Amino acid sequence: MAASSSTAAQSNNHQWFDVFLNHRGPDVKETFARPLYLRLLSNGLRAFLDKDEMQPGYNFPCQIEHAIKTASVHVAIFSPRYAESSWCLNELLLMLESKAPIIPVFYRVTPAEVRWTQGKDGNYAQALQQLAEKKTKDPRTHKMKRRYDSKTIENWRNALSRVADNSGFELEVRNGEELELELLDKLVECLSKMVKRAGLHVAKYPTGLDEKLKDFEDTVLLQQQQSGKTRILGIVGLGGVGKTTLAKEFFNRRISDYQKTCFLSDIRDNAAKGSLTSLQRKLLKALSQVDKPIDSVDEGKGMLIEPLKSSNALIILDDVDDVNQVDALLPVQNHDLRSGSLILITPRDKHVLRSSRVENSSIYRLTGLKKKHSLELFCSHAFSQLSPLPGFEGLVDKFLKACNGLPLSLKVFGALLYGRDRSDWEDELGSLQQILPTEIKERLKTSYDSLNKEEKQIFLDIVCFFIGQNRDTAMRIWDGAGWRGSSNSREQEPCRSGQFK
Repeated sequence: MAASSSTAAQSNNHQWFDVFLNHRGPDVKETFARPLYLRLLSNGLRAFLDKDEMQPGYNFPCQIEHAIKTASVHVAIFSPRYAESSWCLNELLLMLESKAPIIPVFYRVTPAEVRWTQGKDGNYAQALQQLAEKKTKDPRTHKMKRRYDSKTIENWRNALSRVADNSGFELEVRNGEELELELLDKLVECLSKMVKRAGLHVAKYPTGLDEKLKDFEDTVLLQQQQSGKTRILGIVGLGGVGKTTLAKEFFNRRISDYQKTCFLSDIRDNAAKGSLTSLQRKLLKALSQVDKPIDSVDEGKGMLIEPLKSSNALIILDDVDDVNQVDALLPVQNHDLRSGSLILITPRDKHVLRSSRVENSSIYRLTGLKKKHSLELFCSHAFSQLSPLPGFEGLVDKFLKACNGLPLSLKVFGALLYGRDRSDWEDELGSLQQILPTEIKERLKTSYDSLNKEEKQIFLDIVCFFIGQNRDTAMRIWDGAGWRGSSNSREQEPCRSGQFK
C-alpha cells in the first residue's frame, strides 16, 4: 500500500491522523501492520492503515497523501520486499517532505540492508535495480522506455538511507522465535509518548502552577505509586483556589501515560441540570469507543462497570459536590478498578471523598498562592507584566492582602483594574467590602449553598462575630447550643485559614 505524489484531487480535509503506517501489504499487513493498527486504536491513537480509513468518492492517492501530511508521526515498516513497491517508496518521499518524525521498523531485514542499496547484494539493492531496469511503452511514440528515470531511483535510494539512519526498532529473534509481541509493545509505548494529544487549556497565566503540582505529587501521588494499586486521589479546597486548574495541568502532563483518558468537568452543574447521563455517555465513549444514548443513571452504571474494570485509564471527576455523583460515574469498588489506573476527584468538601472511601493520605488540600506568585498573577492581569507600574506598589499590596492568595480573586480584580488610573483603584478598594465582582460572589455563594443548615449558621457566626477570636470560646458556644461545633466547623474556610486565634 502506498501513495503517489499527485495532488489533482483533494481528500476529505476533515480527516486527520496521529500515526501513518507505511508498509507493503503482502509482506506484513496481517502479521504485523494490522495488529499494530488495532493496538494503536485501543490506546486512543488514530492510525491510518489503508482501506479502513478511505472515504468513498475521494481520490485514492490523494487521501493517502493527505493522511501523510496530517499525521503527527510516521512508521516505516521495512520488510524483505518493501523496496519492490514504487508506491511504498513514494510514500516514504512524502513522509520526509512532511518533516514529521519517522520511526523505522526493520521487519526481517537489517538496517544495513535498507541503508545500502547500490549494487546487487541484498533484497533492497536488487529491488531498486529491477525498478531502474523496468520498462513501459511510451503512449505517444509506442516505443519502450524506462518507467522510472534515474533521478527518481536516486531519490528513493536517498530516502531509504536517511530513514534507515533514524533510531528505530528491529524484530528480534530469541531461541529461534520471532518476538513480534515484544516489538508491538515497545512500538505502541513509544508512539503513545510521542503523539501530542490535544491538551486542555489550563490558564492564561499559570503562575505558581509548577510548584503546586510538585507539592501535590510529592504529598499524595508518590506514596500511591509505590503501592502499585489503583489510585483514587482527591484535591479539596475553597472555591476559586485553583482545583480545576491544577487538575487540568496534571491531566495534560499525564495523558500519554495511560491507554484511556477522560476529563469530566462541571459535574456539580451537570447533576443540577439532570445531565449525569451525558457525563456517563462521555466516559463510556472514552473508555470503550461506544457512543450510544443512556436513558437513566442506573443504565449508565451498568454500562460503565466492565470498561472501568478493564481499562488502564486516567479519569478526572471535576467539581463534585455529592457522593451520588461519584457513584454514578464510578459504579465499582476501588479494588475492582484495573491496577495502574488513576482517578482524581476535585470536590470542595472533603466529606465527599471520605464517603467515596478515599483515604486521608490520598487527599490533597490545595491552599492559596504564596505572596510572590500572588503578586505575579495579579500584576499579569492588571499590568501585563510581573511587577507593578511605578506609583501603584502600595495599592497592589492592599489588593493582595484582600485577595489572601486566592487565584480567582487575584485574576478578577487584576483584570477589572487593567488600564485604569489610581483614583479608580482607590474607589474599587474602598467598595471592596460592600460590593464583590459577580464572578467571585457566585463562586462564594456556591460554597455557602453546599453547606447544611447548621454549617451555614456556624459560618455566619464566624464571619460576623468570631474573626480574630479564640477558637475554643466559639466551640463551647456552639456545643452548648447543640450544634456539634467541633465537627461542623472543621471544614469551614475561616477556621482553616487562620481567622481564629
